[in-house]
Amino acid sequence: MKTPSVFFTQSLMPAQYKRIQIEQEINKRINADDYEFKDLLEAYKNCSNDMSEREEQFYLYESAYYKSKHNGENAVILADFIQALQKTFEGYTVQTDIENIVLMPDEMIIFYNIAYCLCREGKRQQAITAANQLYKLYQKYDLMDSIMPLGLDAIARMLSQWLLADGQLDMALQVADKGCASCTKYGRMKNLPYLLHTKSLILLGLGKEEGRILFKRTYMFFEALGNKEMMAEINLHKEVFYECGK
Repeated sequence: MKTPSVFFTQSLMPAQYKRIQIEQEINKRINADDYEFKDLLEAYKNCSNDMSEREEQFYLYESAYYKSKHNGENAVILADFIQALQKTFEGYTVQTDIENIVLMPDEMIIFYNIAYCLCREGKRQQAITAANQLYKLYQKYDLMDSIMPLGLDAIARMLSQWLLADGQLDMALQVADKGCASCTKYGRMKNLPYLLHTKSLILLGLGKEEGRILFKRTYMFFEALGNKEMMAEINLHKEVFYECGK
């Protein structure tokens, strides 16, 4: 996640300038997987007695994101994300169809997190619908993928996993392949191993031998990266690997 770009047409007030500095520091910590930034949120809020619409959205979003990293209640986090999006998307609800609506990059990030929260609430069909809308919308702006804070690869990683869990294997495979292509095209390699792992499970579900081979390779990917969490998760499915290899 990155702090949204801001373009100014007038001189900044001291409080605005300070908030930009705090936004950059929050972004720096998150990129370093440091989610202890409550002090920065308090400082951001206390810069002045009022905030611009964009600043309110940033504060609401980052506050919700902070809660998500500190075992906050998912329903509360979801409500906060929705409130953040409503700051610039008046009238938005989780039933709103965004497929034909142009969203700003920071709005896309908030919408992505709303879809994730819906899935955590057990509303998988609603989450799939939301993620699929964002996926289709994002493809319309494919040329912007190299400069967007949220890449198509991240959306495809999330959506392909949900489609796999829902048994929509053919669609899941299409989405995973699109995500992998986005990774290689734009050099966004962080999500590639996850997409390949999901693809291997999809192919296994389709009875394809290629899935067994890819399953083994993704374990080697995560082993090389030192990602013990994913190695452990893959080991939970190793009996599938061996059965497929018979």
